[in-house]
Amino acid sequence: MCSNFESPLLVREWDYGDPALKWWRSGEADDAPAKGSLDLEAIKQEACAVLFKHSRTCPVSFMAQAQVKRFAAQHPEVPVYTLVVQDDRELSRQVVEWTGIRHESPQVFVLRRGTVVASASHEGVTAGYLAETVRG
Repeated sequence: MCSNFESPLLVREWDYGDPALKWWRSGEADDAPAKGSLDLEAIKQEACAVLFKHSRTCPVSFMAQAQVKRFAAQHPEVPVYTLVVQDDRELSRQVVEWTGIRHESPQVFVLRRGTVVASASHEGVTAGYLAETVRG
């Protein structure tokens, strides 16, 4: 379903000036989070958080990323973490082991204190879905 596709337009459309989100503004590898930079143990401690698994080579993932960005802009109180699967396949495997949910990309998890309360993949990743699940 996903082919080698890069959409710098979609990646560069969003900029809130937050240095922590800088890598979302560019498709360049230098702007991506460093391998192993996501601390799953710290994420598990969050009262509520969103973990988004993104593929740089999937057009559906770029559409899902735009939805996750929209949600993040509308809900700045909810931490949103992004794992680029090409950059850290080992961490992606750890997420599968931790959640018990089969890997898909794009994929999003809504977490409460380390427990997955909702997940979606592909076209199911929408700002509305995320907003609804964090309220619940």
